Amino acid sequence: MDQSPTNPTGSSPLRNVPPLRSASERIEDKIQHLLRNKLQAISSGQFLLEAGIKKNDWELVASGWKATKKNQVDLIRCSNHLMVLGRLEALEPDPIQLGDLWTASVQEFESLFGKCTIHLNAEKSSQPCLLDPFVIRSTLIGLIRVGSHSESDTLDELDVQILHSNHVVIEIKSHSKISIEAKRESNTSLSVEWMMAEKVVSKHGGTLRSNHTDDESCLILELPETKQG
Repeated sequence: MDQSPTNPTGSSPLRNVPPLRSASERIEDKIQHLLRNKLQAISSGQFLLEAGIKKNDWELVASGWKATKKNQVDLIRCSNHLMVLGRLEALEPDPIQLGDLWTASVQEFESLFGKCTIHLNAEKSSQPCLLDPFVIRSTLIGLIRVGSHSESDTLDELDVQILHSNHVVIEIKSHSKISIEAKRESNTSLSVEWMMAEKVVSKHGGTLRSNHTDDESCLILELPETKQG
């Protein structure tokens, strides 16, 4: 005899299960959670700043300023992620040389996170690629951040190759013993950067993956190379 529980309303129990959230909604949830955490961290940093100023304790002031500045950068990236999610609904591709876009991405990365040593080997395409520069630049900044992240205050050196065939291939290598997966699991900001990169790359019909050995971690981004004209 069937002893399974019945729903007193006569409807299927499955009808009461909330619908699965889309990938974009899950990313937005994570960004909003990160925003709340960073705002709280900024408040804590400002408290240290004020306490240090009142006590003439400049070590406390330096500590408060460092925490405030670091978390403000994350707020900037969160707002950027939300703009990218909106932009993905209607991409605005322009003809660009990927090497030039990479240079602009590195400059913006360094203005946010500090100087990073990057050894670049870039092939120049005979024709510009049609890509949305705002979206791709934000993605490259995020991947540089993931690749260069270390457990110390310094940034890992990166070896970067940009190749052109039927696809644009960007390889970002760091000589780090920490895998990309471990970085993402231990750092919410890096996890969001990776999720956003996956979303952008998927929207463009490309792929994003990571490899790790005892000697290096490698991010590999591939995008279809749509040429102007």
